Amino acid sequence: MYEALHGLSVAAGVPLNTMLVIKENGHVKQKLKVVAIAGNACDVLGYVPSVAVGVVGIGHMPGIIANWNETTDIQQLLQ
Repeated sequence: MYEALHGLSVAAGVPLNTMLVIKENGHVKQKLKVVAIAGNACDVLGYVPSVAVGVVGIGHMPGIIANWNETTDIQQLLQ
């Protein structure tokens, strides 16, 4: 697996650690969005909004915020 990731990193011209952080940011962002959406429900009184809280390292915040409105394909990230 390392060899495959290293090969992708070299081909893309991006350091391996940067590539892994970008993938992790996409994964965490998508999971937070799924939890927030799944938590929304309608009850007899109407709409009940949800709150999703994620604890991430400060280095991940810029990437998560910058890509919040983009769709992330989790299966593609896991390849």
